[in-house]
Amino acid sequence: MLWLHACHRCGGDLTEDGISYEAYVICLQCGAILTMDQELALRAAGRRRQVTSGAA
Repeated sequence: MLWLHACHRCGGDLTEDGISYEAYVICLQCGAILTMDQELALRAAGRRRQVTSGAA
């Protein structure tokens, strides 16, 4: 999955990386790795955005 302009450090693009049981979210521009709390908040915001954009 790819999140555009969502990095908390530089505003860069985030992607999910790693193997299935040790996956993590990392910034493609600065290399910042999200904590589990930040990752869960990012995924929750994405689900909210999908629900509201689908209704329009």
